[in-house]
Amino acid sequence: MCGYLLLTLREAFAVAPDLSAARAVVLRTDRIDTYGRAQVSCMLAGRFERRSFDGVRWDAVNAATVVNDTSDNLMINQKGAAKEPYPSISAPSRSCRRW
Repeated sequence: MCGYLLLTLREAFAVAPDLSAARAVVLRTDRIDTYGRAQVSCMLAGRFERRSFDGVRWDAVNAATVVNDTSDNLMINQKGAAKEPYPSISAPSRSCRRW
C-alpha cells in the first residue's frame, strides 16, 4: 500500500511541476453493508512536500519507512514487526474526515 501511495505522489509531482505539496488519504473497503453501500476504513492520511523526496535512497529503504520519514501530519496506525498500516478501530473514517 505504501509503495502505491509513493508511486502516485511521485507521478503527481512529475506531471505538476509547480505543485509543492500534496495531501493523500488511503481508504480500504471493509465490506458492503445491507443497503449496498461500501463501508470504508482510513488506512493512512498525510501531507507530503515535494522537497521531502529529494535525496531519498529509494534502493535502500522500504516504502513504509519512506512514508513515515517524508510526511507531515501523518495519521497512521501501524501493527507488527513489519509496521504494516492497520485500520483504526474507533471510527476510522471520521478521523480521515477531520483531517
